[in-house]
Amino acid sequence: MERPEKVLGPPVSALLERQGYNLVMPSAGGRVTGKGEFGIDVPGAPRPRRVDVVAARWNGDQDIKAVAVECKVTVWAVYDGLGQAVQYQSLFDEVYVATPDTLEKDSIARSTLVDLGLGHIRVVEGTGLAYVSVVPQAQRASRFEPHRKLADITCRLALGLAFLELAACERPLRYGFGQQGRSTWYAEEVVGHLQWNCWWPAYRPDGSRAEETWAGINVEHAGDTRRICSGVSAERLQNTLARLPPQCLLEVSYNPTPPTPGRASVVALEGPAQAATAQDVLDRLRGCPPKYKPGLWLGIRLPTQQSQHFSRSEYVEHLRGVRQHLSPVMEVLQDCYRDCGDV
Repeated sequence: MERPEKVLGPPVSALLERQGYNLVMPSAGGRVTGKGEFGIDVPGAPRPRRVDVVAARWNGDQDIKAVAVECKVTVWAVYDGLGQAVQYQSLFDEVYVATPDTLEKDSIARSTLVDLGLGHIRVVEGTGLAYVSVVPQAQRASRFEPHRKLADITCRLALGLAFLELAACERPLRYGFGQQGRSTWYAEEVVGHLQWNCWWPAYRPDGSRAEETWAGINVEHAGDTRRICSGVSAERLQNTLARLPPQCLLEVSYNPTPPTPGRASVVALEGPAQAATAQDVLDRLRGCPPKYKPGLWLGIRLPTQQSQHFSRSEYVEHLRGVRQHLSPVMEVLQDCYRDCGDV
């Protein structure tokens, strides 16, 4: 049997998108598409909880409205889902439980949902349609923790919402998760898998709290790298790198493929982009050792503590500034795709 979020997630996402939510996970195939579940830390839980569907939209310039949905397809799972949904109320503005319409009508009593402050979404199986059967109550002051929402929810979703304001959207914005769903990345693919991307790393690999948010250009697909190495002009790339401001950083890395325990990613080159030699960058990409794939990242790192307090306009201004600084490099890489066939 398919997982509940795979069955109920798309119609629930479509419903939320019709309500004006611009960022929905998992997406129903609209402006955002991706994989994985949004992770949150719950006091007393041995591991992060993974929310089935998360939706967000701007609520003025200073905040976003965030919605969480727990998807359940059996009566017994519903009761377990109620406990999870109540836990989500500490971090989200509205919380729903979603069930198929084939489930017994009295599997969740309306009075129970109202008492808990939860909403209910019913999904009509076989049609892809969903509707709200119980509207969630206002936030409970005894449960909602606005400082935790700001630190753990707002900054992750605000990055994606700001990205949507800048993306051309010829292809849907992509997202994914790491570190048990707590770290979040977004990417707008320009050509091939060449990306404008940003990454909110909740935790470092050693488990300590991350200090930096990243935004820039990312190349991690082997085919993209081959195109760049075969078609780009080292002289032209050098000219663009030399004109970048000091805060722009460059990194060439080697990533295990397939990911294997005991084989970690290796940083082959790292430093200020303006000081990098284009020929050295290309040589490092070409010299990736066997069983690894090369990756190229060029961008700006922003202290996470600072980004947690950004307003909507500040997020957009920051990401727009990154694009303005790096657009000459992106143009070089895009031209490589136009000039080169498959290699």
